[in-house]
Amino acid sequence: IESKSLSALKLGFELDEFLELGLEAMKEIAANLGL
Repeated sequence: IESKSLSALKLGFELDEFLELGLEAMKEIAANLGL
């Protein structure tokens, strides 16, 4: 059970990073489009 929650935690961190990168990319794209 512990290893499962650990990998879930790791996945959550990776998801957070992914979403953060996506937000940054969207901001940059919006800036390039002049939005």
